[in-house]
Amino acid sequence: MVENQFSRKMKIFYSDNDGEFIKLRPILAARGISHFTTAPHTPQQNGTVERRHRHIVNTGMALLHHASAPSTY
Repeated sequence: MVENQFSRKMKIFYSDNDGEFIKLRPILAARGISHFTTAPHTPQQNGTVERRHRHIVNTGMALLHHASAPSTY
């Protein structure tokens, strides 16, 4: 979990308007996390979320590589 790994509380969660993320709103709100989404019917904004997601994945992969973790992770 983000709070455990970085000793920081998650404040904001960005996503597109896909159903699996919308269903998380009550859970996020209960933990005081703001949930922002892209505007509906604007696929050109999906790039924003995709870039953020790619950054997170790339950071995780770099951390795993630096830790000499097996590539299966």
